[in-house]
Amino acid sequence: MVCTPGMTGSRVRVLARLDLAYMCLALLALGSGAVRVAWFGKGAAFYLHNPVFYIKIALFLAVGLISIPPTLQFLRWMRSLNSGATNVASDYQVIRVRRHILIELALFASFP
Repeated sequence: MVCTPGMTGSRVRVLARLDLAYMCLALLALGSGAVRVAWFGKGAAFYLHNPVFYIKIALFLAVGLISIPPTLQFLRWMRSLNSGATNVASDYQVIRVRRHILIELALFASFP
């Protein structure tokens, strides 16, 4: 909802902050999952022999890889804003970023 055509500089800044928070939460989820596999839950032997575990890891990796292009675009927009540009997000760039975000959400919804 934040990433829409015709975004202002303040919305781009909010979007960049949300993306940073998203990255931090992804790292937290990865870390807590690693701790669960190693020390809690059913133990590493159970998880490492379970094909569903590998499917979830692959989905997590896919979401992480798909999130790279939007992050790079946010960084480019922020660089333009910091250099004094006013309208940094063109409509076709926003549509491309939105497409990546929707794919991420669809993959993320398949985790459970």
